Amino acid sequence: ANTDNNCVAQDDGSIHTALFSLAAGTEPVDDGDTDANTNLSIDCGFVAPKPATVAVGDYIWVDANNDGKQDADESALTGAVVTLLGKDGTAAKDADGNEVAAITTGADGKYLFSNLPAGEYSVTIKAPAGYVPTKGGAAVDTDESNTDSNCSAQADGSVEIALFNLVAGQEPDTAVDGDDTNGNLTVDCGFYQPPEPTH
Repeated sequence: ANTDNNCVAQDDGSIHTALFSLAAGTEPVDDGDTDANTNLSIDCGFVAPKPATVAVGDYIWVDANNDGKQDADESALTGAVVTLLGKDGTAAKDADGNEVAAITTGADGKYLFSNLPAGEYSVTIKAPAGYVPTKGGAAVDTDESNTDSNCSAQADGSVEIALFNLVAGQEPDTAVDGDDTNGNLTVDCGFYQPPEPTH
């Protein structure tokens, strides 16, 4: 056949055909020429590698002292709804084209969006009633701190982590956020409960 693949990947990483013989006067004449002395049917097919995917996460917490920093005695915020948006402000899609579902934080306050194509994203957070965002709003692309808050309140009352860019191989490394350079796990958001007004 002149339309199949004759190559095989080897254990050492090389790619080659199996051993074959060439004999004058016995080669195919339906392989693009009519010469029985040549074999033009030895083909090798390849597929393009899948682009590396990226990820973003990490922590929604109760900033009890409203200083914009994570302290050892402060706890995670349970029940916050975290949504990943694409550059155009609509629900993001993963590398397989599926809409990325929102995540509700559990007792550890963690969220993670993975299997994403490289690109620009933003994050919105809806906290339980009574919580407002702490001091923060540091830009994700230029702020590698893993203990501050990247979110801020918007004019419409929503809480958002502003647009940032995820690039495979260029995100914070293990020493900063515990994962590889295809993910950014420094994207945090702190909330606190304002004191009740006194009369």
